[in-house]
Amino acid sequence: MILQRLIGKIYFVFVEIMLWVLPVMGAITGYFAIGSYSGGESSGHYLLGIIGGVIVGLFLDAILFGPIILLFSIKASLRKMEKK
Repeated sequence: MILQRLIGKIYFVFVEIMLWVLPVMGAITGYFAIGSYSGGESSGHYLLGIIGGVIVGLFLDAILFGPIILLFSIKASLRKMEKK
């Protein structure tokens, strides 16, 4: 029982970290993707790549981790109801 709770908490922390890592990685990827298309020139389109990468990262967060967070929320609600 203790190991089960420990694994659940570690998994929750992992999901929280990944919620932050995906948009950051998207921003980095967008920066370098736009840089490679502009021929290495400083054309000012890097900001668009960063914003696009963050948006794609947030969409991936919603698709990949949204259901997991929803399950965590349901589990917390059931525990509250169980205690009453």
